[in-house]
Amino acid sequence: MAGPIVDPVRITRTAKPGETVSQDFLVRVVPSGTVTGSISGGGGVIRLREIRAVAERLVPLTDEEIDQLPAHLREEVRAMGGAVSFTEVGKVGANAPLSITPDLIVEGAVEFVVPAAGAPSRVDAVLILLATGASWERVEIPVSLVVGGVGFEFLSSPVVVHRNQEVLVPVRVTLPPGNSAAQLTFDLPHRHVDVPKQSVSIPADGSATTSIRMKANGDAPLGEVPAAIDILGVEPNRPVRFPFTFLVKPFSALVEAAQAIEDKVAITSQGPPGPRSPVSDVQDAGNGGFLRRYTSGTVYWHEQTGARWVSGAILDRYHAVGGPAGLLGYPLSDESPIFGIVGRFNTFQHGSIYFSPQSGAHEIHGKVRERWFQLGQERSYLGLPVTDEMEWTDPDTSQPGRISHFERGAIGWLDEEEQPVEFPERRVFRSGHIGTSSVGGFAQLTLTSAGSFHYRGHLHNSGFVGLDCVVGSVIKIPGTEQAIAVSHQAGVGGTTSVDGRDEDWDENGFNSAIRLNWDRLRSANSMTTRVDAQLATLELVAILVPLIGAVTLAALLAGDAEPTGYRCEYTEGVHVLKDGNNRTIVEPDGVRCRPRE
Repeated sequence: MAGPIVDPVRITRTAKPGETVSQDFLVRVVPSGTVTGSISGGGGVIRLREIRAVAERLVPLTDEEIDQLPAHLREEVRAMGGAVSFTEVGKVGANAPLSITPDLIVEGAVEFVVPAAGAPSRVDAVLILLATGASWERVEIPVSLVVGGVGFEFLSSPVVVHRNQEVLVPVRVTLPPGNSAAQLTFDLPHRHVDVPKQSVSIPADGSATTSIRMKANGDAPLGEVPAAIDILGVEPNRPVRFPFTFLVKPFSALVEAAQAIEDKVAITSQGPPGPRSPVSDVQDAGNGGFLRRYTSGTVYWHEQTGARWVSGAILDRYHAVGGPAGLLGYPLSDESPIFGIVGRFNTFQHGSIYFSPQSGAHEIHGKVRERWFQLGQERSYLGLPVTDEMEWTDPDTSQPGRISHFERGAIGWLDEEEQPVEFPERRVFRSGHIGTSSVGGFAQLTLTSAGSFHYRGHLHNSGFVGLDCVVGSVIKIPGTEQAIAVSHQAGVGGTTSVDGRDEDWDENGFNSAIRLNWDRLRSANSMTTRVDAQLATLELVAILVPLIGAVTLAALLAGDAEPTGYRCEYTEGVHVLKDGNNRTIVEPDGVRCRPRE
């Protein structure tokens, strides 16, 4: 039968004369029938106080009720679907049968009543449990009481060690009454288990709790192994020996994870600020890894990644996309600050999650993340992600794909074999009707967050003679004394001219001033445009700049090249996507930027 029927497998308590103490026990293999308990021996000092049956049930809670719980419990209660409630459904004393079923929790308590005078230094007894309707019929648990002498007890039962793996086993040591403070040393001479000598300070008439480091050798037999621990320093030149039994198990990844997580949490310079009290045990997180939840976040461990912190809004988003079993895998880094920006990020095996108060927390992975990293990540013209990757349909091909939106644009892709496409954010400025003498028309300037621009327009001459004209457009950069300006030289024929009366232009270019000032240009609300048949280009622009309250300008020159390895195209379509609530969104396509092949 796997595991003990009753936990602990041995009960040892210490007590002072005149003191009454108790020790709980748990029946792990619950029958469908009855269980009856009694104490054999003990001289009336050790007795069975009770055996009780408890029903466990899940009580659904509303969102409002969950919100009233302490913050560290809310996530676990939501995951469970409610709170666990325990109700006592039966209780008996010694020698009385308790009717039970396997769905109940069965536990009991042994009571130790030490007389004030004439108490023996040690009392031994046996707890006997008899069952009907079970895979077992009788279990005997040794029970010991140490009165006045040094007391030693393991705080975990059974004592489990693993081959070639160090574990920490908690113990408590108690001095007898009248003893002064002492420095005690533990020693465990055994050929199958390594226990380095270690000491603990015990206050006078008091006790201390510590942990003993134990590691079973690679050749240690699996199963229960008898041993004894010696405590030095109680009596001169003579150790006090406490026999016990430890359980040897194979190497355990859970134990390795628990130790690595504990070591990680102890490094206060790493991970989130605030208290680090555990709110869960070490738990299986899937795919060979483990986790433990704390008040300030969660530490994940995998043998390929080590122990890493995830917390706050990033942890919430990590859960939302499936955690370690989802598309991102295990974290490769602790949560770290974003350089130069109020924000945080975690890197995972297959992607990242970035957070800022403005953008929220969003995952990014695959081809989109690869291209974003090439552009410079959060320092690129796109900024931080504002959505997770989502469904998208290319308007040119009607093929389904994926897209992620950023603060100043988007990146989409259709096929893993193709390069992703960037959609920088854009602003379109239209002039309305412009004219001088017999010439009239319009101009339109499109700016993008990538730094590219597209200047197009039309002029018509309704006069008798042909004219050489200059069209100039300026936009003031809000919050500065700087403007950006673009111009076009046009020749339009008249009645007596061989040249045609109409001039159309369509020019592209790039200027870093657009990209550097994009957040300000977002709020620009107008463009001033003029056409003149008398002035040269620079003269016309020089007149326009002070009219809009600017002092300096950045000239946009058609034909200026985009950065190396980069090209943008202007389109008139739209792209279709699904948002986080599966609603269809149709957005202007406008501009597509791709790496040069």
